[in-house]
Amino acid sequence: MLALDLAFSRGNFSLQAQTRIGPGVTGICGPSGAGKSTLLSLIAGLLKPQRGSLHFGDDCLVDVARQHFLPPWQRHFGLVFQDGQLFPHLSVRDNLLYGWKQLAPEARRFTLTQVTALLEIDGLLARRPLQLSGGERQRGALGRALL
Repeated sequence: MLALDLAFSRGNFSLQAQTRIGPGVTGICGPSGAGKSTLLSLIAGLLKPQRGSLHFGDDCLVDVARQHFLPPWQRHFGLVFQDGQLFPHLSVRDNLLYGWKQLAPEARRFTLTQVTALLEIDGLLARRPLQLSGGERQRGALGRALL
C-alpha cells in the first residue's frame, strides 16, 4: 500500500495530495498543469515535498517533520517520462542496465534478455538514443524502468 499526504509548491503552482493506493493498477488523470508529473516525481523521490509524509508498505520514504528523505536510488520505483529521458551518450544496452547495475542481485526481478524480448528491442542494443525513433526511445525508457 502506498500512503501519501504531501504538499509541494513551486512558483505559483501548489499541489496537495492525500490518498492511499492499494494493489492493482492506478491511473492519474487531470488537465495539463494539474500536477500529475509532479506527484509522480514526489513519489519517485525526484522532488522533495515541503510538508507531509510518504509510506510504501512498512517503509517510510518521506517524513518532512522528522527530516527523513529516502533518495530515489533506494526507492526502486520506475518512472518513465513522456520523452523517455534516455542518456544520449549511452547505448540502449547501457541505458537499460544503468539502474539495474545498482540493484543488489536479489532485488533484480528481470534480466536484460527478458525485457528486450518483451519490448522487441533486441536489435537496438548497440544504438544511441538519437538513432532511435520516438517509439523505440519510449520502449527503451520503459525497459530501463522495468529493469
